[in-house]
Amino acid sequence: MRNHFNKGIFVAILSIGSILFLIPSCEKTSIADTQNHAEIFENYKSTLYKDEDFIKNFEIDQALTSFNKSKHLTFNEQKANILSNAIAVSKSNQDIEAAFSAYGSINASDLVKLFNLKANALINIQKKYPALSQLSKEEFTNLFISSYKSVVLSTQLLKHREGCSTNCCDAYVDGISDCDTDFAIGTGFALIGAGIATITGTPIAGAAAVSAGIGSAYLSHTRCASSAARTYRQCMGYE
Repeated sequence: MRNHFNKGIFVAILSIGSILFLIPSCEKTSIADTQNHAEIFENYKSTLYKDEDFIKNFEIDQALTSFNKSKHLTFNEQKANILSNAIAVSKSNQDIEAAFSAYGSINASDLVKLFNLKANALINIQKKYPALSQLSKEEFTNLFISSYKSVVLSTQLLKHREGCSTNCCDAYVDGISDCDTDFAIGTGFALIGAGIATITGTPIAGAAAVSAGIGSAYLSHTRCASSAARTYRQCMGYE
């Protein structure tokens, strides 16, 4: 598993989320001022993985990324650009759902519901753990990966890999797990880490606005998963 960001996913979520999702400074506690980064990391490492909203966010990520787990997945860049532009100007959940429907997603309604649930979970995490905004990208990534592993992520990945009988399949599972990790870390950092918390000015714009950013990041995950699927098919000699 890589410990770095997929730039497409991070830029997608940050570009929309940083404009629309602003956390009021009055909600931040004094913990960030009284603890250094190592203390913040250790304190949150022992509690974050047990947090109800963190576990919920993990489960939502599993549901969202499962839609892209197909070795037959393909990606149309032209259609994706149209969808990306439509998401960027979305004003409501209905707009987001319409954009994904026009893109060809047969589960657009389910996607938007999951985007909203994830947005709410991330908002709650940010409120409960305000010092996350003090961590660097690397520190935040390490904390999230450690916490995700504690919520049985590593066990699930091992289980999936055991179903493989070829090196091509092993590489596909590794590639998909990288896409999943990038999606989880990218959305998490952009919405509750320093990527958003350093911006000040207006209150939270609402879960619908955050959902648009998550939708854009989900599109980048689709691109990533499609690339892993194409590499698998080429490895197996199917195309």
